[in-house]
Amino acid sequence: LLVTSMIASVSGIIQSIYNGPIYSRSSGVSGSGKSTSVRPGSISFNYVKAGKWVQENIKNGNLFFTNRQCIDAKSSYSDCEGYWYYASAFSKHQFLIEGAAMTNLEDSDMSKMSARQALSYRFSLAPNMEDLKTLWESNVRWGWIDKQVSDISDWRGLAREIYANSDISIIELIDPTK
Repeated sequence: LLVTSMIASVSGIIQSIYNGPIYSRSSGVSGSGKSTSVRPGSISFNYVKAGKWVQENIKNGNLFFTNRQCIDAKSSYSDCEGYWYYASAFSKHQFLIEGAAMTNLEDSDMSKMSARQALSYRFSLAPNMEDLKTLWESNVRWGWIDKQVSDISDWRGLAREIYANSDISIIELIDPTK
């Protein structure tokens, strides 16, 4: 059994070397070194850089929202085949949509999570005072905006961009009570 397992592992490694990672749908030697382009929906090193920036510049305990809810960046949050938690992992910060509640939902909890997903997505596409107030009341102060989902730059005075690269914008929400 051990020998069979080792043969299967080595076979998978060799296949990845010549055909690229198993899930990449690559057709040929994938090579090594720094990637210069990314496949739509995938993540680039810019996600890691944005996460590192958040770790170094925003105190732990601050809650974020993100416009990306699904592994497939172009999927609607209501049609997710898999939830996307990379922003939380890279930044080491908590997000409005994450945690054990996502894996063990009753009907009432599911509607609450769907409302949070809709709120996050809606505000990232069309910032408005009502959504800002709801985010603020939920203790959200920051946004991780994936430009594959939406790439707006006019936050209508409701947030300000404080970090950006070609894939991610980090925004700070403006206190709606002031």
